[in-house]
Amino acid sequence: QAFLSPKVALGEQLFPEKDGPVVQEFKQGVETFLATYNNPPQQVQLLSNALTLSAAANIFDKLYIGLLGSQLTALQALNSGGRKEVTLQHLYDAGVSRAPELYKTYPFEAWLEFLADRSLVSRKDGQVDITPKGKDFLRYLVRVGLPLTKPL
Repeated sequence: QAFLSPKVALGEQLFPEKDGPVVQEFKQGVETFLATYNNPPQQVQLLSNALTLSAAANIFDKLYIGLLGSQLTALQALNSGGRKEVTLQHLYDAGVSRAPELYKTYPFEAWLEFLADRSLVSRKDGQVDITPKGKDFLRYLVRVGLPLTKPL
């Protein structure tokens, strides 16, 4: 939830150089857009929506970068229904066959826990289910046009 801290909301962590030309250009665009609404509550709602969607996109982009292709394939398989953990092993094994050196220090349990730690899946009694966040993540990838397949 760090994106909700005042420092992040004020841009201090993301762009300490707040006076840079790119940031200033975006800021001017936002201010021009907001000026077309002469209703402060509506301006607050627009800013709230924009911040929320931007934060979600940022989180999903970072998740996408960190996911292995085999994990993305697992999420897609889970999107049609939960499965027993052992039935996901073949997806992990496919990744191992493509990049044995990478997976040598990344066992199946860690591979699966990566998804659970990021709340993309839930695990209980050997069952794995995609979470609402996991479903939203997959929808986001489709909306922004990111590939649903990745190497490794």
